[in-house]
Amino acid sequence: MNKFNYTRPKSLSEACRRVAPQAIPKAGGVDVLSRTKRGVLHPELLVDISRLSELRASETTEVFVRIGATTRLAELTDVPYEGVVEAAANAATPQIRNQATVAGNLLQSVRCWYLHDPEVSCLGKGAKGCPARVGRNENHAIFGARECPVVNGSNLAPILCALDAQLVVADPRGEQKKLRLRDFYGTPEQWNDLSRRATRFQLAALPPKSLVAAVEIPRSPLRTAHVEVRHRESFDWAIAMAAAALDVRNGKVASCSIYLGAVAPGPWRAAKAEEVLIGTAPDRDNFEKAADAEIARAQPLSESRYKVKMARHTLVQALVAAAAREANR
Repeated sequence: MNKFNYTRPKSLSEACRRVAPQAIPKAGGVDVLSRTKRGVLHPELLVDISRLSELRASETTEVFVRIGATTRLAELTDVPYEGVVEAAANAATPQIRNQATVAGNLLQSVRCWYLHDPEVSCLGKGAKGCPARVGRNENHAIFGARECPVVNGSNLAPILCALDAQLVVADPRGEQKKLRLRDFYGTPEQWNDLSRRATRFQLAALPPKSLVAAVEIPRSPLRTAHVEVRHRESFDWAIAMAAAALDVRNGKVASCSIYLGAVAPGPWRAAKAEEVLIGTAPDRDNFEKAADAEIARAQPLSESRYKVKMARHTLVQALVAAAAREANR
């Protein structure tokens, strides 16, 4: 573990001024400190933003639900979307949920054991070849990864993308702008353009000298659910996740938004499943058809074929759970 300096800014504007490629913000520190200890992240400065009151502010209005960036996952129990509550409750362990933050979960590094091994060279580190394609790859991407089959492991990303949430991003001038979360994670074309990767471990990054201040979810009458499967119930990464947001009117699916997690370099929009569901009755038969249409797009590696079945299972179960609920008000 390399030596680094430490600072605790007194304001959000000061914190934004201090962050830089080698000056890393730390709130809960779950992802940052683990990568630093493994020797794959080498910060020169840790910028501690965990005590900034501006990043804790949350509120619920008739227009949106605002969640402060450093809100702990364990605190997401009163959000008026059941899918968000479920996603937070499924993350890791109680100890980690009490420490990990909303922004940290959304901005965590992509997952690949070769990428995170400092002794292994690969495409993601600017070298040639991908060890995952010829080696162990049971946890790798099955959608959208032609070159580098890393996966995005954020629990919150699929459901927040399904709800079309926005990142509220602050800069050193004290100004804030909103960035659509779906756009932030990019497209499969961008995932596969390694020259555009923000860092070795993140396919997307915030603008320079900026920090996430909050996440805003627009209020809408949607039925939501988050489902994931893991090898173990606790302290394990998800094999597959699915998040669904349904608008059901007059016994038909008027609109829907479905995202899968842990199966692609970013949150994977199940566009084929959405297309099949529009205008149909929200029942299991139609959910099965929608899942089959989406799963047909999967391109698993040699050891990740089982993830195709797991992704299908979570997609169906998320739709079943969402359809059974009352619309959010």
